[in-house]
Amino acid sequence: MGANLFMIFWVLAISGFSSGQVLNCVDTQADSFCAAKQTAGFCSLQYYQDQYCSKTCNPRCATARGDPPPLTSSNVTNLINDVIKSSFGNVTTFKSSIMASILAIQNLVDQIKLQLQPVVRVDCVTQDKNIWAGKYLALCPANCNNLTIASLKLWGFIVYTGDSRICQAAIHSGTLNATGGLVKIEKTTGVQKYFGNTRNGLTSLSSTFYPSSFQVKPAV
Repeated sequence: MGANLFMIFWVLAISGFSSGQVLNCVDTQADSFCAAKQTAGFCSLQYYQDQYCSKTCNPRCATARGDPPPLTSSNVTNLINDVIKSSFGNVTTFKSSIMASILAIQNLVDQIKLQLQPVVRVDCVTQDKNIWAGKYLALCPANCNNLTIASLKLWGFIVYTGDSRICQAAIHSGTLNATGGLVKIEKTTGVQKYFGNTRNGLTSLSSTFYPSSFQVKPAV
């Protein structure tokens, strides 16, 4: 008999929870206190686990009132996915948008850095060792590959000696063509050996140690 009564009570309790009906709380005073605390903002979504409510609220009453379920990692994940889908359509589109934003920000940072670098107007015979800046933009004139205008003084490849001519190194490396233009120069420390070769109509020579070096890179 006792077991049957227990089963009846259990079925009624489950029915009450699923239908959203308000159950009669065992301690109506405590339940009212908890509801007031929740309204006042003292209790979180999982308020019956909150320090203000855990000892005073009846979780069964909270469930019957239709209060929000406890906040779990699964709920948070679902909430985030719902927000992403409503804003971007799907997670893949969201990731693509984030990557595009990161690339745009990086491009903006690069542009700002570029604006902060000094611009040096050079000629076909200017050597890097005569420029004080560690990083700078060099504005080369046209026809620096014409050896009747400037004799070839060029040692190395990729990394050039500090006494190499900047614009000739820019053409040799392929960063610049004969029409001239803007290139970025970055000074580096000297190396023990520089290897020459022929590229883009100019031949650089090999060299032993030189105390300073530079590299030529695109301006943007």
